[in-house]
Amino acid sequence: MKSKLSQDLLVADEAYRNKNYKKSYSIYKLIYREHNLHQIIPRLVDIVYQKLNKTNFKFKIISNLIDIGFKKNNESKI
Repeated sequence: MKSKLSQDLLVADEAYRNKNYKKSYSIYKLIYREHNLHQIIPRLVDIVYQKLNKTNFKFKIISNLIDIGFKKNNESKI
């Protein structure tokens, strides 16, 4: 299980570095859902920020991602 997680993280990071934000976002989101890794939320926020050009949407989506993270785990500090 850890090796699949490690491989998925490497693939997502590679896609992010190659500016393939859609693929990177989908992989990170899948990792978050499967493994409940709250450390991924800042990367998801970063991808959304990089991808979207309209300021109002950026802040709304970032806010929603942060809210989702805090609702899932109140103990986690990002």
